[in-house]
Amino acid sequence: MCLPARGGLIQYWRSFEDLERFARNLADAHLKAWQRFNQAIGADSSVGIWHET
Repeated sequence: MCLPARGGLIQYWRSFEDLERFARNLADAHLKAWQRFNQAIGADSSVGIWHET
């Protein structure tokens, strides 16, 4: 039986403000990649984001 690949990633941020600053930085290289990823993955539920605040 061949199961789909699974993985996980955990990130810890100093503060919500630091995370927000990173996520909204239009000059940061991660933004274009994140936008392309979200467009490619769509809403097929194959990726989920869990967070605690």
